[in-house]
Amino acid sequence: MGVYDVTGPGVISTQNLVPAGNATANSAVEADVSAANTAAVRVSGTYTGVLSVQVTMDALPASSGSVAPVWETVGAGWVTPAASGTAAATIGSAAVGHFVVTNLGPFRRMRVTGLAAMTGAANVTITSIPYVF
Repeated sequence: MGVYDVTGPGVISTQNLVPAGNATANSAVEADVSAANTAAVRVSGTYTGVLSVQVTMDALPASSGSVAPVWETVGAGWVTPAASGTAAATIGSAAVGHFVVTNLGPFRRMRVTGLAAMTGAANVTITSIPYVF
């Protein structure tokens, strides 16, 4: 059984102006999900602005000095709020609580990011849940 990988809490307080590349400062929280199929995301704080989940097959974070990863925004059904159990494509504006992100199997990294205008600050923690064989 693998070890849970916890990233954060990180703060998202501004819009990510580079959605397919290196995130704008304070616009994303990124995690290694290479050994996971699922991740738990905890969001707290007071903010407005939809939070999106993005994935990449590139292994290294942009901060490593490598070529910037190419990020893609996930579609409908990937993000499920624990409170409602109704799958969606995003974390709604001002939503706080726990969310489950699925279908991460083929990807190396994921991030939660603000792709639209933001106010306030969302505190985000990502826990990758390892495969159990």
